[in-house]
Amino acid sequence: MTKIESLEIVKAALLEKRNAIETAHAALMKEATEEKKVIFEKLFADEINSYPEVQIKEGYSNIYFSVDGKEIGSISERSYWRDTDTDKRFYFNTYSTMCETEFEFKRLMFNGRIAEKMMTDMDSIKEAFTTPYTKKEELDALAGEYEILTREIKEKEYEAKKIKREEFIEKLHGEGVEWTPGKPFEFNRQWTSYQAKKVKITKTTKSGKTADLEVTYGTWDWVYDEEGNSKRVDKEDKVVTHEKIRMDYVLGNFRDQLYN
Repeated sequence: MTKIESLEIVKAALLEKRNAIETAHAALMKEATEEKKVIFEKLFADEINSYPEVQIKEGYSNIYFSVDGKEIGSISERSYWRDTDTDKRFYFNTYSTMCETEFEFKRLMFNGRIAEKMMTDMDSIKEAFTTPYTKKEELDALAGEYEILTREIKEKEYEAKKIKREEFIEKLHGEGVEWTPGKPFEFNRQWTSYQAKKVKITKTTKSGKTADLEVTYGTWDWVYDEEGNSKRVDKEDKVVTHEKIRMDYVLGNFRDQLYN
């Protein structure tokens, strides 16, 4: 078994474990979201009674009020990314528009009640936002494990890419690498060939900045029939050595194999 195959097996096992954690986290998060929804529905019970069509949906650091799928307002935490904030601050987005329909007027009246609540009872809103989920520790543990597995997977992917690059460079210095005729092979800014079929590094300088290349070229002739129709006839390949070609140009031709 090659190193790449071993890494792929380990990566597959890590992905399977991470997928299981993701599924478990999603299930717990659904429970937590419903739990928070109940808290906010209880908190804004009077306001919702004035507009029974309103639905509350909880986001990562905000709650949304909507009617028939149309968002009519939201309360969001201003600095949710800073865990060090001792006094959480929230703002209300009313999505102001021109009012000329019943929906818009009802939206405006409902948002006014929410604004009044924020002015008179902001402490209860802060408490609702900061109340931890019942299974917060479980969720945090799963999220932490997910991040660890993600880092391990990325490490395996990086290691596999590194090995593939090393193997490719070794092949380029050994038996050589096939090239697709018709695809441009760039030797430098002024010199590009469309006839290359195979490229092999035969020698490099001590600095590794330049190399001698053995390039196999495809050759052909055009033959014509009595009616003047042309046909390409492949001839024997031609092998040519080119000296002191810059390595950055050589490897640049193989960027897909080296870096993807």
